[in-house]
Amino acid sequence: QRLCFKEELFRRESLAVIRAHDARRPLFLMHSFGLLHTPLQVPQGHVDRIDALVREAGGHFETRNQRLYAAMAFYMDEVVSDLVAALKQRGMWERTLVVFTSDNGGPVYQPGSANNFPLKGGKYADWEGGVRTNAFVSGGWLPEKARGRVHSGLVSIADWYATLPALGGVSAEDEASEKANQWLKARGLATLPPVDGVDQLQPMLTGTEG
Repeated sequence: QRLCFKEELFRRESLAVIRAHDARRPLFLMHSFGLLHTPLQVPQGHVDRIDALVREAGGHFETRNQRLYAAMAFYMDEVVSDLVAALKQRGMWERTLVVFTSDNGGPVYQPGSANNFPLKGGKYADWEGGVRTNAFVSGGWLPEKARGRVHSGLVSIADWYATLPALGGVSAEDEASEKANQWLKARGLATLPPVDGVDQLQPMLTGTEG
């Protein structure tokens, strides 16, 4: 059953990348979940397991979609655990920085079934529930003094474009865009804007504003 699930194929591919990688060299791996997203689909085994966990805690689901949404979150959590375990097995964890982020708030419409409380609104809305999301960084590379800290500064998802290259010691400049701009300028055409992102690494590590 799991072999037919798209997320399982992604999980296997990311694990294969980690296991085949030369641990002496840097690795950039982006694992983009289709979870938590409509359509609400997840292997039945994970629905059964989340049902058991909720029953043990004395709770219950009010709707079928809430049940599926929770099972999808459970599946995603399991995949993250598998990837972390694979990095540790390869001896790569101590030099790894994990960034977990989202591009928008959860969908509060049906069948989305998310809950962004106490924020108002959700996906497709300009209220904070639609544009403000949770994010965290982890990994063995993270300095001890930065672990467990809550960063309250403003960080845009576009800032990761500038932050990650800085971490890797490379430029975030879009060289292809710059070449295109030279062609556009020569013809009197409007040019492409520069990369919209701010390196947020040090503000996040030190708890200062970026």
